[in-house]
Amino acid sequence: MHLAPIFERGSSVLDVGCGYGLVSQNIRNLRPDISLSGIDIIVRDDCLIDAKIFDGSRFPFEEDEVDYVVFIDVLHHTNYPENLLREAARIARKGVVVKDHQAEGFLAWKTLWFLDWAGNRPYDIGLTYNYWSRAQWLEAFEKIGLHEVACTTKLDMYPFPFSLFFNRSLHFIGKL
Repeated sequence: MHLAPIFERGSSVLDVGCGYGLVSQNIRNLRPDISLSGIDIIVRDDCLIDAKIFDGSRFPFEEDEVDYVVFIDVLHHTNYPENLLREAARIARKGVVVKDHQAEGFLAWKTLWFLDWAGNRPYDIGLTYNYWSRAQWLEAFEKIGLHEVACTTKLDMYPFPFSLFFNRSLHFIGKL
């Protein structure tokens, strides 16, 4: 898993939009030395991590309260990703980690639309289809005062033959 090595030993990590916490649970299985919690607009009864409800805009934490804030395929579900990034910058002592989509290349937007629809429609998750280009992401980070210190688009998330269509820089992980 690409996210587990990002965090220093003993880090506290907040997963924004944690869903039922599967990704954070997988990180915790690989990294029992870090503490993970989550927030979401709906906390599911079967959530695998400790999670709190939040209003979708203001995080229920004080300034510099956690080491890292992580967004895993969340920001493209909102019309105002900058607001959530600003909140993350407010409460994170060490950094913000973003795993999301980027609309780069031939048919990227339509491919992301299909992936989002297929992956989220069964769960009644709001679909705004708000996919940004790489330049838009970097501009938003800079506007908030976040600077990318590491980024990868080589995530190899899909097996062959799906990899031919879906492993083509449509996803990124950025450490800010």
